[in-house]
Amino acid sequence: MAALSGAKIGAIGLYMGKNCSAFFCRSRQFAKVGVVGTNHVAHLTATHGEPYPRAKPWPYKTRGYNVIYELFDKTTKRLNDNSKVIVVEGNMALGKHKLAEDIAREFDLLYVPAPKFDDIFILSWSGFDIRELDEQLPKAAQCWDLKRFYTDPNAKRSRVGLSQVFFYMDKVFTYAKAVHHMLSTGQGVVLVRSPHSDNAFANTMRKFDYYSPAGLKYYNMIRDNSICEILHPHVTVYLDAPVSKVREGIKKRNIPHEVNSKVLTDEYIQSIDNEYKTTVLPDMRRHGAVLQYDLREDLDLEIVVEDLERLDLEASPEEYPDRFREWTTLKEDEWAYYRKFYGSDIAVGGLFSRPMPIDVPELMLDTETAEIWRSVVESHPGYRYEKGFDPEQNQVLFRM
Repeated sequence: MAALSGAKIGAIGLYMGKNCSAFFCRSRQFAKVGVVGTNHVAHLTATHGEPYPRAKPWPYKTRGYNVIYELFDKTTKRLNDNSKVIVVEGNMALGKHKLAEDIAREFDLLYVPAPKFDDIFILSWSGFDIRELDEQLPKAAQCWDLKRFYTDPNAKRSRVGLSQVFFYMDKVFTYAKAVHHMLSTGQGVVLVRSPHSDNAFANTMRKFDYYSPAGLKYYNMIRDNSICEILHPHVTVYLDAPVSKVREGIKKRNIPHEVNSKVLTDEYIQSIDNEYKTTVLPDMRRHGAVLQYDLREDLDLEIVVEDLERLDLEASPEEYPDRFREWTTLKEDEWAYYRKFYGSDIAVGGLFSRPMPIDVPELMLDTETAEIWRSVVESHPGYRYEKGFDPEQNQVLFRM
């Protein structure tokens, strides 16, 4: 924990060491209530670039949402046919962001790009990138970003495993904010990847020994304690492609540490695909609709739009009795709960309150190395002060 600080690490730190699962993990019990809520709609409607008619949005960015606002600002009055969560999933370099942007435009949804792996090293309160201090730290305390993971010959059982934990956390924060936007404005959202698919990458890392068994056990403990609070998307659009197509995409976007990577072998790329198909997509089908497209043929956006419009996003088929129940069984007070919860970084950060195992070197630093890290990183102004409040750089005597 000491060697890496994610974008929301301040909020996470407030809850570290406290067991939050009993308080926060309510979604599964909600799904069993069996009471149909008022969000009783079934089909997406394409607007083809035109605005979708919606009720006046709640100004959540400036006012937030609390128990007082809950009394007079009801969630269900804003929910409409297009108040849906869509995620675009798939292997690397397949054009997921472009498709997500296109879907957002066609249905007047909010486009939410996937969080960047690099963001976990940038402190939210100051904007400081702690990787700048790597040269002053022992190798055991340095940051492991994707560039280093893909190129460093010592990547196996390195601290990239801890980086993956923080990346999962960032995906949870991103997803929570997207759903909070939908519940506050009525505008649906389309995201690139979600927390529900992150284990495809963690499991692949374990398969190729980049995670130790104990490291993956900790990852799964963090995931299990938080994923129960993350509502599944209504629709998952999965881009299916053979390894050769992924290779073509990697070559086309021409990021050197991907093109020349010793990690991204054909076997590694295939393993990600296998994990999606054996672990992620079955879970997505149980709780929502899945559209799967074979990219060996050109993908026609018009067909995707038509497929989305045809989906019944309310009915639970016999083979998937829990499909959409996380959404259709919620009552007004439960909608309000999720608006408050997803809108709070502190509450979401509390989902990750699990102590790290002290006997797993890829996750924890030894005492001597941790002391060096604290002396270098925690004493740096970028760590100690919020942006604009460094007394050596800014006039802060009367600043509020």
